[in-house]
Amino acid sequence: MGHTTLLVIVSLLLLVGPLWYARRRSTTLSGYLIADRSLGGVVSAFTYSSAAVSAGLFLGGAGFAYVYGWAGATYQLGALVGILLTWMLIAPRVRKMAASVGALSTPRFLAERFECPALRTITSALTVIFVLPMVIVQFRGAGLLFQNFLGLDYTWSVIIFGLLVGFFTALGGNFAVSYLDTIQGSIMIMGSIVCVVVGLSDVGGLYHLNAQLARVDMDLVRFMGEVPRPIWWNLLVIFGLAQFSNPHLIPRFFSLRDHRAVRWALPLSVSINCLWVCAAVLIGLVARVKYPGLASGDEAMPVFLQSLSPVMSFVILLALLSAIFSTADSLLLTAGTNVAHDIVRGMFWPGLSERGELWLAKWSMFVLCGICFTLSLLDLPLITLMNSFAMGAFVLIFGLPLVFGIFSRRATKEAALTAVIAGPIIYLGWKYWLVPVTGIGEMMASLLILIPTMIVVSMVTEPNSASCLERFELTSRRKMRTVSAPLPSDGASALPR
Repeated sequence: MGHTTLLVIVSLLLLVGPLWYARRRSTTLSGYLIADRSLGGVVSAFTYSSAAVSAGLFLGGAGFAYVYGWAGATYQLGALVGILLTWMLIAPRVRKMAASVGALSTPRFLAERFECPALRTITSALTVIFVLPMVIVQFRGAGLLFQNFLGLDYTWSVIIFGLLVGFFTALGGNFAVSYLDTIQGSIMIMGSIVCVVVGLSDVGGLYHLNAQLARVDMDLVRFMGEVPRPIWWNLLVIFGLAQFSNPHLIPRFFSLRDHRAVRWALPLSVSINCLWVCAAVLIGLVARVKYPGLASGDEAMPVFLQSLSPVMSFVILLALLSAIFSTADSLLLTAGTNVAHDIVRGMFWPGLSERGELWLAKWSMFVLCGICFTLSLLDLPLITLMNSFAMGAFVLIFGLPLVFGIFSRRATKEAALTAVIAGPIIYLGWKYWLVPVTGIGEMMASLLILIPTMIVVSMVTEPNSASCLERFELTSRRKMRTVSAPLPSDGASALPR
């Protein structure tokens, strides 16, 4: 119980500084939602990486490595390549385009690009529907973490976590989330280093680890081992494309200060994620050697923690809690933004003042946090199903329209709507009915169907207006006009905000 008290106190102390600082800088809607587009490279790299990685990497990733060896880790190469390409190609263009049109949310950004208000309505609704199960999973993870390792009752664990994350996110907004993610990301780095050092020292180094794995089963040291090929390829593609498709990650690009921030964020974000992946994988591999015969790979992390000293175990537990908190606050901020900015103001109350929208966004997060808290106390299979479906669905709902929209002048609203509406249907249908028949993963199949379809639809439908393409700097250089007037602080918009 002493550890529980200490952990709660540390968590509260971590909140004080960022919240105090953020409250002073979040008096405007732009400051609250996207930090006034003022974040530098270091903070952006940490808040992006922390939001992208939850405790699922350290628990589920370690479990996958425990079962399949190195093959259970090689699919993570997709994530690392995806992060690299995201910061090289996607982030700079999204940052510049979002600033030019004053977009404060991903649904509005897509609606502006494709001149389609319906796209804003559909994507914002789908975001809330699929983000909430992802938040609930984080609540459950925090509750189980407190219960299993610190002896606190599950209900009280969820209450404490819910109050912390809800109060902090609603009051501080993007500034608070970003700076706290930087602190928590640093804790995750310390925890990861502990995992790597302790794990390798326990088995005599990387060479001896591989030798012991090979003695257990040669497939454990092979690149793809015994992982079913459809699953391996599916994970590789999903984790790669998810780096710029999740709706709580895209606004991180809106908050970037300038192109120099992107240059700093690129190597730092890749390095941070490499360390976290290595730590999670090594935990699973070391546990496979030291503790063979576990009933489930998910037990790899708990068993590993029990073998550590109290101090080291506490550092890793704090890192896990940081991973959960940093993901939950980003997801809540995204859902609350979509409710206030895109659904209420965009659909029902276009005349809502900025101050009114700011208060609505804060109260929306409190309400959503209460919903997630309530549902996290119930064992609903639908929540788990929707969470597993969300990451792949977001690749189709946001990833494809985003890539087509920022790189192709010819991409049309009909093509975007095709991905948003037909994409999840194809993904879900293929996953449950055609994977066993074809042996092709649902993400690969969905992309093979949707990409050619979107190209054809774009070619046979009316292109966007010249003014839209100019605002997004997608016209040819000879046709672009020089705009000398400075942009308004909130940008120019063709749609009601």
